[in-house]
Amino acid sequence: MANVLSEAGSASLEQRQQAITEWLRAALAAGIVTATFPADGSLEERLGWARGQGLEIGMVLSRFSSKLGHSTSAQIIECVQGAASRRIFVPAEYLCVDEGITGRKSRRDGLERAKAILQSKLVGVILVYKVSRLFRVGYKGFGFVQEEVVDEGLRAISVSQGIDTRDEKTWKMLMYLHGLSDEMLLATIADHVRSGQKLVFQQGFT
Repeated sequence: MANVLSEAGSASLEQRQQAITEWLRAALAAGIVTATFPADGSLEERLGWARGQGLEIGMVLSRFSSKLGHSTSAQIIECVQGAASRRIFVPAEYLCVDEGITGRKSRRDGLERAKAILQSKLVGVILVYKVSRLFRVGYKGFGFVQEEVVDEGLRAISVSQGIDTRDEKTWKMLMYLHGLSDEMLLATIADHVRSGQKLVFQQGFT
């Protein structure tokens, strides 16, 4: 477990504290009794409390690129709120983060940490804000979910897109559609950026 929970790819202290606060707030709204939550307890104590409440154990993977909006903190908040509404507990130790890193890269600290947690079966669910936060290219994100999650008997959720692999009839179609639309959006943005750069250069700026 020490290797799985290494600091590489983990959330900052501020992000962890914010995640706990937002999860507890959303959990209360979802009807989960939080009065006995051991906020200052060890990871094992908090996991034991969650299981005693009948909650699933989950993790969050966030990737923030400087080219796209929605910061790490914003993604984490959306994910832990979505987790609470689905009766999933996300310990702060299971927040995996890649900041300022392109989704084209397959070897990223946050992603590697997430894979290690999944492979160790420490959680039953992985949550992301959007499937494009896994990889920039849609087919890679689909392959990750199929091979690293579904084939291992685990669950994946994209909170902003309503994708949940528990729904076996729809998740593949939804992931394909969102992956395609995300790639088309990125291609369109890139065309506008290149056009703008040419105009600026023609006006004498660099």
